[in-house]
Amino acid sequence: MSRYLKALIRILILFAIMCCGASFLDLRRLSGCFTKDILFATVLYEPILVISFILMAQRLAIFARKPAAPFLPSLESVVLSAGLNFALPSRLSEFVKPAILKNRVGIPFSEGLGAVILERITDLLIVFGLAISTVGFLCIDLNWKWIVGVFISLILGLASLPYLEAGILKVIGLLPLRNWKDFLSRIITHAVCNVRQGRIYTGGSFGLGAWAFSAASVFVYFDYVGRIPIGLQGSMAVFVATSLANCIPGLPGAIGTYEAATTVVLMRYGYGLEESIALALALHVGQFFLVLLMSGAILIRGQIDILALLKDIKASSLDMMRISK
Repeated sequence: MSRYLKALIRILILFAIMCCGASFLDLRRLSGCFTKDILFATVLYEPILVISFILMAQRLAIFARKPAAPFLPSLESVVLSAGLNFALPSRLSEFVKPAILKNRVGIPFSEGLGAVILERITDLLIVFGLAISTVGFLCIDLNWKWIVGVFISLILGLASLPYLEAGILKVIGLLPLRNWKDFLSRIITHAVCNVRQGRIYTGGSFGLGAWAFSAASVFVYFDYVGRIPIGLQGSMAVFVATSLANCIPGLPGAIGTYEAATTVVLMRYGYGLEESIALALALHVGQFFLVLLMSGAILIRGQIDILALLKDIKASSLDMMRISK
């Protein structure tokens, strides 16, 4: 079965599930939940998200090379990757970042992809910390010593990467994937270089700031528009749930899973089904609108040809397959 047919089947299944769910909704009541307050709250948190994008761009610039890559191409990479995430499934839009850095700055594709992998590693640590903190709010009997121990172990594991480099490269050398050995080795070497030079900690700090502002945007949204106060605890619960929903393979842009995660959390705080869905949709659409606006501004500048960019991503993938032949 081709990957396109699998993707089509998955989309049809999700569409069928959404249609079944819609049959239980009171559409008139749902439409009545979209008020002017929701629209204003959506506009209110947009500047906070812009700051989050700026911090994420600086993190990518730091991870990409030393000295840091130019800020503007890094920002373009982050924004267009987020924009294409609403069109491409399974986080394939992440390949946009190394492709743009290669075209605009001349950073090798493997090093750009290594920077993206470092982004995901630091994101994993940050989301883990946020999730544990949220659980800590909800579960009084949580063993904080175990939580802190696990979190510190993850950080120490990352810090010990330079000492594990030789062993990891030996394991890669034993892999039967001859076409990928050199490419994977370059990624590991780039990651180790970031750790040795301390860039992993500087970039990770910018990443933490980006996540903090992103979480703040959710708090501002619900603090203004929420009929039932959910406070910082509830906002963090929504933020963590939607962040995890973004990791679930499904429709591009986590459409459906994002709304489902938000709805489940809000209903636990006493919101009705229709009101929860309306708040979730407005929150998600507001994020999409901002990304679309920023992506459009970048493309209008004419510095990036999106079709040429997609062709370059395909060509880079073919180059990766030819490595070490």
